[in-house]
Amino acid sequence: MRSEQTISPVDVIEQVIGISGMLRSGLRSTIDIAFINQLPNPSPSIIIDSLDLHQALTNLIINARDAISATPQRKGQIIIRTVNNEFNAVQATQCHACNSKMQGTYITISVSDTGIGMTTAQIAHLFKPLYGYQNAGLVIPMISDILHHHHAHVTIESTLGKGTVFYLHFPATDAEKANALFQ
Repeated sequence: MRSEQTISPVDVIEQVIGISGMLRSGLRSTIDIAFINQLPNPSPSIIIDSLDLHQALTNLIINARDAISATPQRKGQIIIRTVNNEFNAVQATQCHACNSKMQGTYITISVSDTGIGMTTAQIAHLFKPLYGYQNAGLVIPMISDILHHHHAHVTIESTLGKGTVFYLHFPATDAEKANALFQ
């Protein structure tokens, strides 16, 4: 990570549209990328260094591209989705990287692919540096570090032969309150 960070309220929708648009041109024509926004309008903000969010999403999209490229058809779809999630004590979800239970309101950005997928055993080792699934090496542990630095978490769903979904859960912040903190 950089030595100086600019942590501030970030418009999730604007960031995701920008990142997915930029990366679209780098994907082979047999891979589609789509963005689905399910956040309310106006959308809540998250507090993060926008370059960290850019780095995390870029790496997940590149991993998704590689997972699709490893399928026999070498074609598929990447979907980036934004949604508001409420986790309570009964429905608490556990972070796959740090095992913390999430409670409260989160903005979730998911990156799903129709690639080769992973087994439960592969997911269990994914956050170990140099594990090497999908040539991820240090990428997934680095994404986890970025998320945890910003009090965010990650969960994963995957089916071998069908694809993977990475869910990035960021604590939601009201844009007005967040902007007041940084003035």
